[in-house]
Amino acid sequence: PGCITILRTWRVRDWCSDRVWTIPSPQEIKVMDFESPELSCPDDFVRSVGRDCTLDLNVRIPPASAIDNCDPDVEIRIEVQDSVGNILSDISSLPLGEYTVLYTADDGCGNDTTCQVALTVIDDVAPSAVCDSETNVSLNGNGEASICWQTIEDGSMDNCSIDSIRISRDSVNFSECIDFDCDDIYMPVEGWMRVWDASGNTNMCDFTVHVVDSIPPEIISCADSISIRCWQDRSNTTLTGLPEATDNCDSLRFTFQDDTTQLDMCGLGRVIRTHTVTDASLSTATCTQIIQIEPVD
Repeated sequence: PGCITILRTWRVRDWCSDRVWTIPSPQEIKVMDFESPELSCPDDFVRSVGRDCTLDLNVRIPPASAIDNCDPDVEIRIEVQDSVGNILSDISSLPLGEYTVLYTADDGCGNDTTCQVALTVIDDVAPSAVCDSETNVSLNGNGEASICWQTIEDGSMDNCSIDSIRISRDSVNFSECIDFDCDDIYMPVEGWMRVWDASGNTNMCDFTVHVVDSIPPEIISCADSISIRCWQDRSNTTLTGLPEATDNCDSLRFTFQDDTTQLDMCGLGRVIRTHTVTDASLSTATCTQIIQIEPVD
C-alpha cells in the first residue's frame, strides 16, 4: 500500500570536536493516501443450480477488477447478501432465489470502493422423463378404458422438484388421464408423457398402449330349433335363424358349423348346428341349434 510511516533518527556532529549527539526522539514521517481505488464490477448475472438444486458460487462468480494510485495489487473482497440483507457465511450451496453480490476494493490505507451486483439463482435443468414403454389396458363392459399418468410414470426425476406430470395421445393436449374405446383394439396406440418441474422446465417420453378386449360376446338366445323340408336350403340363415348376441364392442361375426352325422342317405334326419359369435378381439361364444330335416309331404 501507499500509506507508510517513516521513523527518522537524527544525529548531530560537531565538526570541531568531532563529537556526535543523537536526538532521543525520532522524527515520524507519515506518507498518506486519500484516494480510493477505481473498481470495475461485472453486470448483473444469472446462474443455474446443479444436480442438488443449489449453486456453488465459489467457482461460478464473475471477477471484478480494480486499480489504485499507490497499490498495484488491490485486494477485492466479495460478500453475498440474501434477499433480506443478511451476509452469507457460506456461498457453496445457494438455493434458488435473488441475491446481492458486494464487491469491495481496499487499498490498505483505509480507502475502499464498493459496488453491488444482482445475482439470480435459477433452475434451467430439464427433468428426466421416464416412461413405462409398453402397457396393456382392458376395455370394460361399455367398451371403454382409461389410464392415468401414474400407470405410465416409471421413475422420472428432477434436480429440484417435479411439479406435474400429464399424458397425451397427440403430444399436444395433455391431461391426467387418456381414454380408449373399441376403435383402439386393432393396433397399438402411441402416447406421450410430459414432466414439468417447479421452474417450468419440461421433458417428454413416449409409450405404447395395447388396448385389449378381454370380455367375450354374450349370446342372449340361440337360434330356435326348427324343422325344414329336405328341399329347403339349410345354409340360408334367413330361413334357419341366427343367435341374438351382444358385446361391449359392436363388431360381431356370426359363423356356424353343422354336424350331419345323424342324416340318412336321403339327407333326412337331424343336423346339430354349432353357432359361433366372434368379436373383434377374436373372443368367442357358442350355442347349439337343432335343425330337423323332414321329407316332402
